[in-house]
Amino acid sequence: RMRVNDSNNIESLNNFPAIIALVRDPISRAKSSFEYNYAQPALEWLVNRTARIESLHPMLKRIPYGKSESYYRENHLFSFDEFVRAELDVLRDCLKPGGLAELKSREKYG
Repeated sequence: RMRVNDSNNIESLNNFPAIIALVRDPISRAKSSFEYNYAQPALEWLVNRTARIESLHPMLKRIPYGKSESYYRENHLFSFDEFVRAELDVLRDCLKPGGLAELKSREKYG
């Protein structure tokens, strides 16, 4: 255990290690993850796509070139709310009794 004394120094009360945990608000973390892992890569991909990419993904031919990021975000990306709902549906299905998580765990750990 530790305490802060009157001069704002930390004093050790014994020799046990201290565990310090920093916890982040789960909603702000989810929004940050959504932006970093989904929205920004998708926008970059849409803005900088080439004919080669379109040949691999024919659906992209329906999305116009040369638009702003806000256009693509509003018209062609999931909103944060839609993304969360889709993730929850997948998690619910995966984690239900007899779901993929249980089956894969049984395969790996018996």
